[in-house]
Amino acid sequence: MRERTLPIALLLVLTACSRPATAPGPSPDPTRPLPSPLPKVVARVNGRPVYMRDIVPLAKPELDKAADREKARPATLRAAVERYVGRELLFQEALARGLRADDEVVELAYNQARLRYPDEKDWVDALLGQGFDPVSFRTELRIQAVLARLAEEEARKISPVSEEEAEGHYDAHREDFRIQETTVRHILRGLLPTSTPQQRAGQLAQAQGILARLARGEKLSVLAKEFSDDVRTRDQGGLLPPFTTGQPDPTFEAAVMALENPGDLSGIVETPAGFHIVELVSRRPGGLPPYESVAPVLKERMRRERVAEAVKALEDGLRAKARVETYL
Repeated sequence: MRERTLPIALLLVLTACSRPATAPGPSPDPTRPLPSPLPKVVARVNGRPVYMRDIVPLAKPELDKAADREKARPATLRAAVERYVGRELLFQEALARGLRADDEVVELAYNQARLRYPDEKDWVDALLGQGFDPVSFRTELRIQAVLARLAEEEARKISPVSEEEAEGHYDAHREDFRIQETTVRHILRGLLPTSTPQQRAGQLAQAQGILARLARGEKLSVLAKEFSDDVRTRDQGGLLPPFTTGQPDPTFEAAVMALENPGDLSGIVETPAGFHIVELVSRRPGGLPPYESVAPVLKERMRRERVAEAVKALEDGLRAKARVETYL
């Protein structure tokens, strides 16, 4: 059963670009060895401790995708601490404003996450795979609900996106809206709705091993014939038919769009089908859709960007006044 259905870290995007908690100056070497043993308390935010167990759920997805987990560990853990510090500042501000989570909302979110795990052991195993247990997961959902209310408050302060602004953005960035035809190869380690946490872990480990071999210079087209579970493309070296924007799974498409040059490789990309590793083969521009066809999506994207900017500005202001200590 697939752990990615758990609705964790929904609001962490609001603090993904958090500034370092230390005073301005050169950033520390991200490869600097971690202290040994790792401290139980990795930071304090206005005197409130942040525990190592608090940042495990933030760091785990990135570490799971890393080709060299140990090499990635120092930078990944430190980045997770910084994101958590930003979120903690926002959470403290929300509580200071008197914002609280609705118990029914938290329980509904918990039950929705639990739907695909009728067996208690499978549910607990899935939570453990994300760094939670049932109690800490409810706490996480409660924090998210409070942060959502804070974001709603900040959203009410921003002006709506006008027709003139949206159309002006379209005119100034027309090439960004041009439909592109993209061709990629991929290797898939497949999952089923009935896959157990153990089966999922096995497929992820296989994908990590393949990624490591690609990093050493082996060809995806060759490894796909041996390791891909996509029977439609395996014999063609993982080559998928060309597609245009909006056709594949959104997570898959986002990973493909992040690739810039032919031969570029993604990390491990998880979709309902399983774990993919993607190589960009080619990308060529196509037609330009009229403004009217993209206006609703564009306005919503611009609105979300404004909300994220407002929350980030709030975080920056809180960080400037905060007492923050980090110990990694």
